[in-house]
Amino acid sequence: MNEFSETMLLHLKKLNVLFVDDEKTVFHAMETVMSNLYRKTFFAQNGVEGLSLAIKYKIDMVITDISMPSMDGIEMVRAIERFHPEIKTIFITGHSDIDLNELANFNCQLVTKPINYQKLSSAIEKVL
Repeated sequence: MNEFSETMLLHLKKLNVLFVDDEKTVFHAMETVMSNLYRKTFFAQNGVEGLSLAIKYKIDMVITDISMPSMDGIEMVRAIERFHPEIKTIFITGHSDIDLNELANFNCQLVTKPINYQKLSSAIEKVL
């Protein structure tokens, strides 16, 4: 994800970011890409794990899949907002039938799978 300006890279280095996805290939690819981009990056494979991390740590931005077992990304972010009302969110999805009205109440961007790093970079800049 080298699509960021120097100023943005400095800003990103100050953020704690939570990435949540139950799809192993996406999870591992993002783990590799994101690990050195932020101050601290937390990774979870479902909404329950993600919520637990968000309760335990100060999270500035969440990048999460929407469709996951146990707790979906929307439900997880709603719960996180109780602890971090200023949270910035990027939802990712491989489904085309997402109800965009459900996302209207969030400070968020939506990125579709497969993840294009240029689109993800743009979404990060917009949400911040």
